[in-house]
Amino acid sequence: MKNIVGKITLRDVVELKLQYLKRLTQNTKDELYEYNCGKLDSYKKIYIDISEMDERDFLTKYCKKAIKFSKKMDNENPKYSQRIEFQAGENNAIIEFLSIINPEFEYFENVDELARNNNF
Repeated sequence: MKNIVGKITLRDVVELKLQYLKRLTQNTKDELYEYNCGKLDSYKKIYIDISEMDERDFLTKYCKKAIKFSKKMDNENPKYSQRIEFQAGENNAIIEFLSIINPEFEYFENVDELARNNNF
């Protein structure tokens, strides 16, 4: 039986992302390993939350995380580390997913404006 594209859910999208990221991190420890592990970690959390949270709570939680990371990078100007790569992966997964829900989240330039406009 063929899958009808119109019946694909956000849960399906996250499951596909998880499968892909698990394959990427399974046997390789290349320069993107920590970054991909961060993305995998975020998508695992997103997978749980999309089943348990209402839309407003979900958006609030993940926008706050993205805003916090963005401010951290702006304020600290950190040097490269595995932890920063992991966090960048986490953050990019969040932005990737939020932009599926609302494209406005993909390229927000002013985190304070985003927070104000969305009451975060």
